[in-house]
Amino acid sequence: MRLRTSILGFLTFFILHICYPQETKEKIRYIEVESYTEYYKGGVVKKKGTKNASGQLIGDFKSYYPSGKISAEVRYVKGVPHGQCTHYAENGAISAEGSYVKGNKDGLWTYKNYMQLNGVQYHFAVNYKNGHLHGETILYRGKQKNRVVNASYGKLAVNSKWEMYYDNGNLGAFGGVDGKHQFTLDTVYDADGQVSATLKNDGQTVNSLLKVMGDFFSSIPIQENRIKTKLAYNRVVFKQEPHMEYYPSGKVHKKGFVNANNQFVDTLEVFSTAGTLIMKAVYDDGVPDGQCVHYKEDGSVSMEGQYLKGKKDGLWKYHNYAMDKDNNVPFHFSVMYQNGVLHGQTIIYRGEHKSQVFEAYMGNPGIRKKWETYYSNGELAAYGYINEDHQFTLHGVYDEKGKFSRASGSETESNFALLKTMRQVFNSIPK
Repeated sequence: MRLRTSILGFLTFFILHICYPQETKEKIRYIEVESYTEYYKGGVVKKKGTKNASGQLIGDFKSYYPSGKISAEVRYVKGVPHGQCTHYAENGAISAEGSYVKGNKDGLWTYKNYMQLNGVQYHFAVNYKNGHLHGETILYRGKQKNRVVNASYGKLAVNSKWEMYYDNGNLGAFGGVDGKHQFTLDTVYDADGQVSATLKNDGQTVNSLLKVMGDFFSSIPIQENRIKTKLAYNRVVFKQEPHMEYYPSGKVHKKGFVNANNQFVDTLEVFSTAGTLIMKAVYDDGVPDGQCVHYKEDGSVSMEGQYLKGKKDGLWKYHNYAMDKDNNVPFHFSVMYQNGVLHGQTIIYRGEHKSQVFEAYMGNPGIRKKWETYYSNGELAAYGYINEDHQFTLHGVYDEKGKFSRASGSETESNFALLKTMRQVFNSIPK
């Protein structure tokens, strides 16, 4: 009973109300943009996007094959790529994807089916920083590693390790990089994975290996030239106007911008009757689309996360969401979403200790996923798994000192009550 009471202690809920804009007569702000389209000789669209009054590409930009199928899409900010970029093969499969930061490749890029040799596809996984090779690069032959190197700002990283693999997946050789950014050889293996002193002492083999690695490093995709465009456009004018809503007392309720359709755009701020900021979120065409933060009256953050086209997406954190009245300790939630539904791991904390852990899949408890519940002292209280019917099953129960208490599968009233409580806790996760 104590375990069940401890779990149920935090089940307190609140409702958030977000209203929609009303009319305003504030000064109108205009943003002039021009649609831009470039065509192939046959009249098929080649490139399509938008430019600002300074002639810079902005927003979503797409390019197409002569067949009319999309070849790439990327987002531009003030004339340079900034954000996610995806390239497609003509059959619609993704050929490359990664992110730009202010016009430069940054972070992990993957190049799928980059080349084909003897009927096998090769793929690259490459890390960049500010447009330069930086970090680990792996070439895959099918699903197996083929080459591994490390770079630092476009050059081989000094004192880093490189690896070469046989087609059967066994390590073929590895070595390092000297102070002049040159490959050095350490160990060579035969195709069966055994160290081969004979191969290492063969000068021709060593030179061949080092040349192969040098040629491989030179073949890694690097920063390409930025897109140059000839502009053929139709003029479009988008309107944004400041928008304010007020409480009966005259204090500001909401503050932001609306578009020509009276929909919220850009940053929206919501205030309490006391004048305190209680929410700040990015909107696009009337729906949340970006970072969202909710605040308490004392200014502390109560919840924060991201919206994607009006739906919660990725990690959301709920601070001091409820109280464990027995121990006077707050509960915090860390919840993963995808497309507005629970998807991934949810962890509920009692103070600094875990209280419950769940894995969700598209809104339901994840089949064959593990759940856990903990005592207030941080010791594991019980765990189990989710069956094919999305029902909770019990596999082990422990006392507050961490000692095994009850075996899995014991059909006792206490076990049934625990499983019912875990379902209630899962259902209480913020949607």
